[in-house]
Amino acid sequence: MCPGCGGSHPQVPNVKGARERIHAPPLPQQQMLGFLESVESAVSTRRKHGSQHEDQASSTLRFRRWVCLAYDFGDKCIKNECARNNGGCSQLCVDTDSTYYCSCRPGYRLENPPLHETCPGACESYLADIVFVIDSSGSIRDQNPKDGSYDNWELLLNFMVKIVDMLNIGSNQVRLGAVKFSTYAESVFHLNQYSDKTSLKAAIEDINYLDGLTNTSGGIRFMNDVEFRSGNGDRPNIQNIAIIITDGVSTHDVAQTVPEAIRARNRGIKIYSVGITKGINEKELREMSSMPQQENKDYFKAADFRSLEKVALAIMNDACDNSRLFCGDVNTKERMCFCRHDNECDVRPTNGTQCFGKK
Repeated sequence: MCPGCGGSHPQVPNVKGARERIHAPPLPQQQMLGFLESVESAVSTRRKHGSQHEDQASSTLRFRRWVCLAYDFGDKCIKNECARNNGGCSQLCVDTDSTYYCSCRPGYRLENPPLHETCPGACESYLADIVFVIDSSGSIRDQNPKDGSYDNWELLLNFMVKIVDMLNIGSNQVRLGAVKFSTYAESVFHLNQYSDKTSLKAAIEDINYLDGLTNTSGGIRFMNDVEFRSGNGDRPNIQNIAIIITDGVSTHDVAQTVPEAIRARNRGIKIYSVGITKGINEKELREMSSMPQQENKDYFKAADFRSLEKVALAIMNDACDNSRLFCGDVNTKERMCFCRHDNECDVRPTNGTQCFGKK
């Protein structure tokens, strides 16, 4: 009997292969999610081949079983994270070995964004010189909703602010610059212009909208030839990153768009490209980005400007140190990510805490 599962609580079922795992020595954190999957698989097999009574028992016991796992691996990491504020879970909190996760009552499912995969503080020690290259052409606001419920340009600026919020800004930390383009490209601010987060965010929110054609190649060229220069704050031996954001296809100097991106990459500049709305040219978007030119890693597509927050998380997940992060599909059939915090036994989910709707 495991502590916390006595009295009126049901016992863990003696599923073949599962009992031995339950009483095994502590598993490495990296193996924990695979362990959860293997036990769930054993329960599923029993339901499939057992009697109706066994099926009901397995289904009933599954939640208790995972709660008890935290106590079946010795006393090294005994902690019930669910005891405080229900672990931050909106419905069910399930305690496991060294961590916990959230689950939902029947008829509900986890709100678990697939791109929300980053550890808190992952970017704290991150050093880079980053330049935004932002599309300010006429089509940005041409696609605003007729009811005026939101403004695409403001959402684009909010995307930039979201990234700033995840970084430590400073002359010896992360520096940011910005270029905007429409028919022509121009500098918004240089890498050495703002050294604190408050001033930088205010400068971003004050960027004015241009209108005009989509001269993406001009924006990339300006980023490469003007912004990433020592006189404008580019530092030696610090990674250079460009984040190109556009809502469509190049319409000016089109043939030079990808060659200008290649020229920048050949200087060692890491390029993330972000395309918004169905009007994008995915081939151009992909070929602007750095190798291996993988979707949701080097280039990103967003259905509309309201989806940009998830893209910001994904870019920072790739750029920053996420060695403390590990992800997998837990027994809820949902993808979840976990982060190791200050010590080996402090492992917390980074997403999947809210339940919503009916299945």
